[in-house]
Amino acid sequence: MYTRIITKFCNCVYLEKYPIVMIRRNELAIRISYSYLSVSDICIANCFLVASSHKPMGSISVGRVIHRGVDVENIYEGMRVVLFPINSPRYLETLGGAQEVAVIDHHYVKPAEFKNYSDIETMLIAMLSVESDVVDLVKGKDILIMGNDISLLTFAYYASRYSCRIGTIPKLTINSKVLKGEHVSLHNSDKKFETIVVATPDPTAICLAIKNLAAHKATIILYPQLNKLLNGICINNKEIRMATIGLGNMQIGIEIFENFKEFLMKEITIIDHEDLTEHVSRPLILRFR
Repeated sequence: MYTRIITKFCNCVYLEKYPIVMIRRNELAIRISYSYLSVSDICIANCFLVASSHKPMGSISVGRVIHRGVDVENIYEGMRVVLFPINSPRYLETLGGAQEVAVIDHHYVKPAEFKNYSDIETMLIAMLSVESDVVDLVKGKDILIMGNDISLLTFAYYASRYSCRIGTIPKLTINSKVLKGEHVSLHNSDKKFETIVVATPDPTAICLAIKNLAAHKATIILYPQLNKLLNGICINNKEIRMATIGLGNMQIGIEIFENFKEFLMKEITIIDHEDLTEHVSRPLILRFR
């Protein structure tokens, strides 16, 4: 029997024992070393999002392949890989990486044979691995960054190089010593931004940002699954473009990791998966021994 972290629809998370399941032709079985509970997992833990009963948690994970389906190419047993369950439209149904052995479609798995990086460093790289087409949306724009997910450091890095103006909301934004920008208030509509990057589990804050801080025809970039927070709410007459953060560009992840390595290695919370409490309020990394 193996153990995993699950939710029963939402609110609390639990440690559950489970037997390994058979893999399909297009799937991989992966022994997990680290798994990341992202802002989307925090949404589930706080009932802003509701998942299927007994759904495993864990948005991104690192591990080694122990079995592969016959249709899987270019990924082999023994390889270190990164899993991105968060990228799947089925994330709220059945997928999750916070389990000792995870079974997942190979389309959500990327090789991670980086000789110079440990498993935990590879985990951090994966958390920062925003796809380039999404990164391009912040270039040359006035950008507001709000939330406490590590992926926001990628936008902060590129915004500092290519954007005109950067705004942050101190109470809602990852470490202000690292992410520097103009402090703004959700309740002050005097300052507008062309692009707003969101990785917070608070739907009220997201709606206030769209209402008060989004310029006409602004682009709202949301962490994966957060678009489901806004179904039926935040209705306004602006022409708002919605985009989702895609994850998996490991080269971008490496670039950002090297620039924020000292901060990341000191500040990120890592706990053994068996020590996780029922109530989770912020993103963290689980260690599977």
